[in-house]
Amino acid sequence: GGAWSGDNYTLKEEWDVDRTLYPDFESVAQDLHGSGFKWLVYFNSFVEQDSKAWPETAPQGYLIKKADGTPYTFDDAKFVPASMVDLSSSAAVAWAVGKMKAAIALGADGWMGDYGEWLPTDATLSAGSGLDNHNEYPVLWQKAQRQALDSAMAADGVERLSFVRSGWLRTAPLADVFWAGDQRTDFEVDDGMPTVVPIGIGVGLAGVSTFGSDIAGYQSATNAVTSKELFFRWTELGCWSPVMRTHHGTQPKLEWSWEGDAESTAHWVRYAKLHMSLAPTLRSLAQAAHDTGVSIWRPLAVEFPSDPASWSVPDEVMVGSGLLVAPVQTAGQSSRWVYLPPGKWFPWSSGPAVTGGSKVTATAPTSEIPVYALAGTVVPT
Repeated sequence: GGAWSGDNYTLKEEWDVDRTLYPDFESVAQDLHGSGFKWLVYFNSFVEQDSKAWPETAPQGYLIKKADGTPYTFDDAKFVPASMVDLSSSAAVAWAVGKMKAAIALGADGWMGDYGEWLPTDATLSAGSGLDNHNEYPVLWQKAQRQALDSAMAADGVERLSFVRSGWLRTAPLADVFWAGDQRTDFEVDDGMPTVVPIGIGVGLAGVSTFGSDIAGYQSATNAVTSKELFFRWTELGCWSPVMRTHHGTQPKLEWSWEGDAESTAHWVRYAKLHMSLAPTLRSLAQAAHDTGVSIWRPLAVEFPSDPASWSVPDEVMVGSGLLVAPVQTAGQSSRWVYLPPGKWFPWSSGPAVTGGSKVTATAPTSEIPVYALAGTVVPT
């Protein structure tokens, strides 16, 4: 469930369906499935003190604890008292998995498995201290999600998934989709659009391949809402990401989206169609990632390790071995420098080949993203 507070929309952080918001959840699920859609819901590892889940968990010892054995509480992302499920306890995991399986039984096809990185280091878990279990906690969170998803698929064969934002060693075989977290709705380098490519190539090196971001960002608490220009630029990058996904943002009525005007709708349709046309290529790269561990998104140095200049490029990404994507990530720019590794490169938008081994100037009006194909690259569509 969720609720409006002025222009802000916040989640209710419950572990059960909100029958006020969705009195006919099962019927909605059937309608969506009949139209060819999947319906994903939301879970995270928090248990807020004023939630219906608190009396189901705290008295049972299912939450992380203080040294004296009482539930460990802190202010969560909504600045309200909350604790976390002790995912090192088999009984607590069974409770969480039961909630997820209940959602599946109602017709959900998976969920956003949010957070996982907030475990306080001075908490106590069944398996030991919060410090010793801090990095492992996201993996425990993903194992619980896998248990729910895999048991349901074993029973009925229906494909379902979760998408997560935190991880550690052994996350790669557990997480269906990994996203870059709640970026700010701006072009700033601290936590705006420019952080997406470095995160994507970083987790790719760790073996996490099926990656995406909140197109146009999410967080507007300390900055302006999404602009039309930001939406255009992020849509272009989202198209060339393994997963293309929008987000309504913290202020949905104010954030610019594909519904902002006719031009924005046409822009979204164009890049959504391009993304879907790339499905055979992305499918083959996903299979290669499964077989070899080499991700769909790759830093330039993975494909050009003997080229010293390729090692230090933070704002370009290879899609497979032969497609180079260089998003424009600065407000007001209509061109950018692009470093092309050695070889012959063809602009995706057409034009003569360009010799690599140096920087080139790529013209990129707001509706375009610089993409280059290495000579000899085959791109099934």
